[in-house]
Amino acid sequence: MENIDEEWKEVWKSEYLKTIAAFHNTIGGRFIVGRKDNGEYVGVSNPHDVLKTISDSIHNTLNIHVNIRVISIEDKECIIADVSHGNKMIDYNGKYYERIGNTTQLIRGERLKDIFMSERNMYWMDLSSGLMPSDLSQKAIKEFVSMGKKIERIPKNIDTDDIALILHRYNLLLQDGSVSVSGSILFSEHPRSINRGAFLKIGEFDSDEILRREDIIETPLITLPNKIMEILFEKYIPPRFIYDGALRKLSYQYPVDGLRELIINAIVHMDYKIKEPVSIYIYPNRIEIFCYGGLPPGWTVKTLMGHHRSIPRNKTLADVFHDAGYVENWAQGIRKVISDCENNGNPPPEFVLKDEGLSATLYIASGPKTEPTIKEVIGSLSSKQKDILSALIQNPMSSGTSIASILGMNDKTVNRNLKIMHEMGLVDKKGERSHTKWFISTESLNLDALN
Repeated sequence: MENIDEEWKEVWKSEYLKTIAAFHNTIGGRFIVGRKDNGEYVGVSNPHDVLKTISDSIHNTLNIHVNIRVISIEDKECIIADVSHGNKMIDYNGKYYERIGNTTQLIRGERLKDIFMSERNMYWMDLSSGLMPSDLSQKAIKEFVSMGKKIERIPKNIDTDDIALILHRYNLLLQDGSVSVSGSILFSEHPRSINRGAFLKIGEFDSDEILRREDIIETPLITLPNKIMEILFEKYIPPRFIYDGALRKLSYQYPVDGLRELIINAIVHMDYKIKEPVSIYIYPNRIEIFCYGGLPPGWTVKTLMGHHRSIPRNKTLADVFHDAGYVENWAQGIRKVISDCENNGNPPPEFVLKDEGLSATLYIASGPKTEPTIKEVIGSLSSKQKDILSALIQNPMSSGTSIASILGMNDKTVNRNLKIMHEMGLVDKKGERSHTKWFISTESLNLDALN
């Protein structure tokens, strides 16, 4: 079938030069003359004359080199032109084209501006935000460096307090001393003041698609994935224990790692020029993650689901998220999500291009497959829940109020999380209401298990 890198025509027309240009501008491709749309080879009359016409047209109009030749296919003399992917965009009659699926599309507006800026090694998110390093969250930057050092993607000798050096390392600090847009939304406490789309919203809907509750999450982008996962599993989709005979198992409605991967991909690949946030829609039977920007030029959902090379929309964000340990290999993320869904008992993820963006949907699991280890249970906890457990290990038979005082948390937050961990079988209690005392319910849970 015709696709992103192959096109057939029964006869040659000069207007097909735009498809040759589109191949050059996208990923390269093959143009066949002498083949019908249904795939039948019919050949070309006077193939060598036609070949010269095509070759001269490509050279004179597009000024690129194309490997073009006459070849016999099914005893028919056809012309094949193999077009390489070019380093720079070319136009046909003053207009720029690209391949999307099996069609040749005109490139317009902001997309065209981005291309020209990229060819001059410029990108709007690398321009100045107007902020200075002192305007950023020092805590967020230090947390990022600590994450990178822990997984050895940032050298151990990097001084965590040398903010300018860290920003310069990722080209986030400009010559005038200001911070780029990328750096500001990565490390500002209020990234929405820099870009109106630099936050995330979560909405929970009933079966009639009526909004029940929502959360707006605005933190430095580098800390956003952890914050989102914490809110999702504490408030919206907490894990539960189910019983299989006498055996109690921890049940996750959605694959933790797969969901995290999709959220990170949405944050990093989001088109922030549109200035609308990544959105997570939670329904009774599914979670949908939507971000504006869609797929790289020429890609289809089939490309995304198969083997493909990594083409991050926001390269600086991708570099920083990589060094923070959020991702291992950008080109393998979707296959990992598919595998995680299968292992957790979920249907395969569904990807749909719509509304100038990409929607990724996970459907609820039919049930857990294996009994989790204590390490897996601990790994599913939020940072707040781990802090509460740590305090309880060191201070057994404590009330929720005393734990809240130790950790500097709100009483309601501590008690809500204690209830979740009680349902998970990690903690137990004695007494009721104001006399309730909490303690660890399993001997295998200690401080070492939390690290």
